[in-house]
Amino acid sequence: MASKGLDPLGEIEKCKNSGMAEMIEIGLHPDDLENRRALLSGVDGIYFSSGLAPAHAADNNWRHHIETLAAQAESKIIVSIGELGLDWHWDYGTKTSQTDLMQAQLAIAKQARLPVIIHNREADADVLNILRNADLPSAGIMHCFSSDYDTAKKCIDLGFMISFAGNVTYKNADGIKNAAQKIPTQSLLVETDAPFLSPQPVRGKPNSPEHIANTYNFIAELRQTTVEKLAPQVRANLRSILNLPSNTNYRE
Repeated sequence: MASKGLDPLGEIEKCKNSGMAEMIEIGLHPDDLENRRALLSGVDGIYFSSGLAPAHAADNNWRHHIETLAAQAESKIIVSIGELGLDWHWDYGTKTSQTDLMQAQLAIAKQARLPVIIHNREADADVLNILRNADLPSAGIMHCFSSDYDTAKKCIDLGFMISFAGNVTYKNADGIKNAAQKIPTQSLLVETDAPFLSPQPVRGKPNSPEHIANTYNFIAELRQTTVEKLAPQVRANLRSILNLPSNTNYRE
């Protein structure tokens, strides 16, 4: 969640004041986990994920970092592996190196029986093919979903939940909107991807988890329901896919 110009603890405090009880703090590299945990050690209700994002496929030493990730997974200090996946929009290494990096992390998730958080940008067919062959005991989340309903349905058939961020509110996001409207409520999650993808009312400004209400309201309207009805099911979905304690009062 941290970025230039944003104070992570200050942002979390604003979220807590607005009623948020717990958060998933997603990692982009295993080496940052201890710093993230140290920074947020005094904050209740923080769960951690760790993984190597596709950008690290350009690092020839990524296999060394995979060993660190495997140790973190076995230690159970994280609730998921990720974010990980494929990004054909940017030239992160080669397609082969990105694919190898993704598969190495899926193997760790399988061994540790942890769910995964998948980054997919312009790589629908390849991501789906890899996930079909991964034989994961615990599926996971399609993070910041940016594809169409047909792709969402294929992901759901593999056991994944579909997580929508602020980009679902954008004017030209017809495919994403259609998916958010049509998928089963039991497969739906809502996220911020802070500090990116601020929802339309605050677009152009750094995003924060406190803006989640804008995306919730938009999706509830798409689905002809209310946030009051939608939010409890989303909370239950997240608890289920990440195996969070059932007695928590999670608010996305």
